[in-house]
Amino acid sequence: MAAKKKYGIRLDAPPDHAVLAIASHEKIYRLAWRLNQTFGAALTATDPYTVKRKDEELSFPLFRWYDELKMVTWHLMANRSAEGYFLPSLRNVDFFLLLAPAPEDASVHEIITSLRQIDLVITAFSIDLSQYRSLRDLVLE
Repeated sequence: MAAKKKYGIRLDAPPDHAVLAIASHEKIYRLAWRLNQTFGAALTATDPYTVKRKDEELSFPLFRWYDELKMVTWHLMANRSAEGYFLPSLRNVDFFLLLAPAPEDASVHEIITSLRQIDLVITAFSIDLSQYRSLRDLVLE
């Protein structure tokens, strides 16, 4: 008798996005405005991203832009709201910039370098998604 083949779904597939952390003391709309100037983007406010935790709904401001030339969607999301933090373990991070699909490493490095040169940005760095499941599984469409 022939051996049976087994098929399955691999749930631990690598994410198809990159997440950059941004520290800035500015409001999200002001940072979005400056990102628009710096990158030639058109980030606009969308419905907030909501998360339910412990019978409480947390809502985080969200801006979105689709770059038609590079076919990359940019999402700028606040890490904190009036209700609390999206990722409490990263309290020093004020915003997350999610790029989907993930650009090449060289492009990500260029974006980080440009972010760090913005006067409203204290620092910016790439997030290792293997350490933060909430960001790895984040879907903002």
